[in-house]
Amino acid sequence: MSLLKRIFHGAVSAGLVASLAYGFYRSWKAMFALFPVGIAWYLHSMREERRRVLESGRGTFRDGMRSISSALSAGYSPENAVREAAGELEQLYGGRNEVVREFKLMVHKLNMNRPVEVVLSEAAENLELEDLQSFAEVFGVARRSGGQLVAIIGDTVEVMEDKQETEEEVATVLTGKQFEQKILTVFPLALIAYLNLSAEAFFSILYTTLLGRVVMSICLAVYLAAVCLSWKISRISV
Repeated sequence: MSLLKRIFHGAVSAGLVASLAYGFYRSWKAMFALFPVGIAWYLHSMREERRRVLESGRGTFRDGMRSISSALSAGYSPENAVREAAGELEQLYGGRNEVVREFKLMVHKLNMNRPVEVVLSEAAENLELEDLQSFAEVFGVARRSGGQLVAIIGDTVEVMEDKQETEEEVATVLTGKQFEQKILTVFPLALIAYLNLSAEAFFSILYTTLLGRVVMSICLAVYLAAVCLSWKISRISV
């Protein structure tokens, strides 16, 4: 992940901590107490960024698997099928794509006479793609058992494509709900800011008395729990 993205997510996390500190306690000193929240949000943002990269790579990888399946059907050996797929992916996505780089590394390993099933397994570990791990396992079993490799790989690719279609349908349904979730996540902070600006004297008791600070702490805990719960609900894996 680039340094620029790390800085961006770090700035967003710092802004979140500052918003919570001022909104719920009207004190910048509270930022120190809320520092763990900022760390948790930063780590969450980095995981989400990694997930988006992997999802992007998953589509590229499936194109590669389709290319391998087509090459096998055309009579290519498994090794040459991987080489053919690497060339097609580089034409489609360019040499800087993470999956394309991994395919080129696979070709380099094959040129060193490494077994193709081992090369696929190592690529699966490097890319951390569940589909590639499954494909590598199926490929290895089919190669060792001497079964109908072309038919088995073709069926595996079809299953992967069906899974992709289901994931896309689920993502389409959830897009609107996830947008609503983001709005509702920001809304409490915006409401507190508005009330502080429009009725500062009325709300000052929540920031100047012990009971008021306890109430705001409870509200903050409920708010953070609701945000975490809404995020978990919106993440449906296929």
